[in-house]
Amino acid sequence: MESFFGTLKSEFFYLKRFESIEELTTGLDEYIRYYNHDRIKLRLNGLSPVDYRPKLLAKTVQLFGAVHKCGSWLASDARAGGARS
Repeated sequence: MESFFGTLKSEFFYLKRFESIEELTTGLDEYIRYYNHDRIKLRLNGLSPVDYRPKLLAKTVQLFGAVHKCGSWLASDARAGGARS
């Protein structure tokens, strides 16, 4: 979160003088939209947060499914006394 605020200040806030609170608020809304939808990040494999999130979710679901299957196999193996058929 601190990284976001540092980036917000250096890329947006310090670069402009705002004439009103409304101008600041509108600019913040636009910057946050840009930051989440358009600004790519190397830590996210060159994707924006909005583009990265579904890929991460898909990987998590895939991993959870594999762990769940493994856990089911281990549970059935334990019920069978450890013997696999």
